[in-house]
Amino acid sequence: MSLLDPTRRAARTDYHLVGGMPTPNGPTHLGHVAGPFLRMDVLARFQRLCGNRAFLVSGSDAYESHVCLTAELSGAHPRRVASRYLSEIEDGLRAVDIVHDSFVDPLHPRWAGRYRLWHHRLLGRLRAQGCVVRRRERVLFSRQTGRHLTGGFLAGSCPECRLPVVGSSCEECGMWFSPQTTVEPHPNLSDGDLEWREVANLFLRLDVDALRRLLAERELAAAGRRVLERYLEREGPYWRLTQQAVWGLPYRGGETRPTVFWTYGLGILAFAALCGEEYGTLSGRGRNALAAGSGVTTVSAQGFDSIVPDALAVFGLQLLRPEVGPYDHLTLNRFLLLDGRKFSTSRRHALWTRDLVRAVDSDLVRYYLARVSPDEREMDFRVEDFASAVNRDVVLRLQRQALAAWAALGSGPSTARDGALARRLEGLLERQQAALDPRRLRLSEVTAALDAWPDGEAIQDAVRGYWWLKGAALLAWSVMPRWALPSGGPSATRASQPWPRSGRRRRLHVGGRCSASTLSTPAV
Repeated sequence: MSLLDPTRRAARTDYHLVGGMPTPNGPTHLGHVAGPFLRMDVLARFQRLCGNRAFLVSGSDAYESHVCLTAELSGAHPRRVASRYLSEIEDGLRAVDIVHDSFVDPLHPRWAGRYRLWHHRLLGRLRAQGCVVRRRERVLFSRQTGRHLTGGFLAGSCPECRLPVVGSSCEECGMWFSPQTTVEPHPNLSDGDLEWREVANLFLRLDVDALRRLLAERELAAAGRRVLERYLEREGPYWRLTQQAVWGLPYRGGETRPTVFWTYGLGILAFAALCGEEYGTLSGRGRNALAAGSGVTTVSAQGFDSIVPDALAVFGLQLLRPEVGPYDHLTLNRFLLLDGRKFSTSRRHALWTRDLVRAVDSDLVRYYLARVSPDEREMDFRVEDFASAVNRDVVLRLQRQALAAWAALGSGPSTARDGALARRLEGLLERQQAALDPRRLRLSEVTAALDAWPDGEAIQDAVRGYWWLKGAALLAWSVMPRWALPSGGPSATRASQPWPRSGRRRRLHVGGRCSASTLSTPAV
């Protein structure tokens, strides 16, 4: 296969790429972007470069409990909170040129009915197979507020690592757990007059051996498998489908009121089915991407903190074949830290995407986030390192070389072949292709291939200038699309200027507070 010779390319393939399902309780920060969103966007751009069709789909987890928590703290209705932050999330992603072909909003009339229908339809399918069981459990209840303490309204410690948690999962170790196995549970807000109450909920009964086979086929990383095994040891072979809450899609058959469909249970299955349905509309094929025999390569990209529900969804979707089935690939990323601490919308420890892009070119943000992508381990975003890296490796090296190559074109490009550069380009494109294998995405390798494009060599003729620019554009396209295809030549891009610009000192704000770091432009 040759990426430069269309006659030697493999047959064209459709890709259905689903990245994340963000909770609309705050705007987009760099931690969101560096995870599933940038990973799927880079993969989509590269596949389109190869001549394939790639459809980028995501959506809002509008019924997640933290939406209701934010609403209570702000005095707004959950629907209003979800609508506001959905818009801000899309704006933040668009600011770094991540634009989805479809971004599903379960509250919008376009999707609400279908989203609800998929819940009931899939529950019926699972029940028909005898896989749904009703189980009793204990949940804290506040007589003062009349609320069951689940999701974001319950705090405590993780039963696995003993660190503080809010809700059903631990961001530190990736473990998930039920309210009754939370260590030292207590209200996250001021709910008082507490008692334990017995409730009934629906669970999916898991075939553990079948689950392990499915995850082995998808080459789930060892760290993810360990978390899942520990979950099964603690919670048993069950996956929650419903819970007690006032905000969510109601489950009318619940023995304990109010009962809703759990967004990390049946909600994940319904979201997957709806996104697959969106592919059918976008592609013009009218067929669900997850349907058996669709011929579509399907990829789900998620954060490591959702390893348990996303891995268990593989089993749930397998039971629903042939109407829908599991994704071909499940790829997980670790966390991006900010000055050594996790990004957090609720704690407002974050660099908001739109704020940073107002100060610096979006391509520089994309380049650096790809370079420090937390593909297999936690990485740390430090503003000083960001400024140093993009100024040194993009502005001073790549951009200056592009200007020299542009000048060498003279009156116009010469398309004669430069054999040495063409061979080097072919090898680096193959390196990027290997790095974007959905089984093990490594964005840092994509930028490493771009960094390896020759520099420091004299470009004195139009042939070499043309091939240098062509190679740089192809290698940069997936990561820095504006720089790769500027209108008006290389000097027209904002990435041609060092940041912060003109020696001015600039402060970046972290979560509304000024960061400790004050930066000035390095000497050029």
